[in-house]
Amino acid sequence: MAPEPLTTASPAPAATSRDQRRAERFGVGLPYTSDGSQGHTRDLSATGLSFDSDVAYPVGAIVQLTLRYSLDGHNFPLPCEVEVVRVEPFGERFSIAARLCHPFFEPGA
Repeated sequence: MAPEPLTTASPAPAATSRDQRRAERFGVGLPYTSDGSQGHTRDLSATGLSFDSDVAYPVGAIVQLTLRYSLDGHNFPLPCEVEVVRVEPFGERFSIAARLCHPFFEPGA
């Protein structure tokens, strides 16, 4: 008996970036620094963020960021390590989408 021919499945519809997100994002413009570079976040969630940058990091790159936020008149650093998942031109800079290597907290917790 001859083996049955292999069949290929139809590709699934392309997921939108919103479909790929595991946590709700909020538009937050926090200042950040990274290796002497600086900019602002565009949005932030428990598991990821997007930020503007002079650097077009390669997808998959691990980047160390220090976010800065103010609370009750005091400035606080929030160090985080991110993995770049998307890079797009943004004017004369780049818009970087990144996943937190260590989430701030678990979504739904």
